[in-house]
Amino acid sequence: VEIVSWWPRPQAWAASGLNMGFWSSRCKSWFLSCLENIRQGISQERHQSTNDANSPMTGKQWKGSLEFNPGTNKMMKTLMQHVAVFLLLVRIVVTLHCL
Repeated sequence: VEIVSWWPRPQAWAASGLNMGFWSSRCKSWFLSCLENIRQGISQERHQSTNDANSPMTGKQWKGSLEFNPGTNKMMKTLMQHVAVFLLLVRIVVTLHCL
């Protein structure tokens, strides 16, 4: 049994080129476009990318549909690694300062 949904599940969104850590104007445009397609009963974008006329999609279909910029995932992973190192350094400095 596969789970299908009208909107990408969290895992598909996290791996997408739209996931930049914040809700951007591009995310908003994408969302409004999909919502309008659903309301009108059409989904040209989905049909072109997944051959899915207008119905909920599986995680695999969503992943293929949301690949806008494959470099975004790598950038987000690198950014999160740098943030983790920075926060660790801040914690060390604060700890040393309190001694």
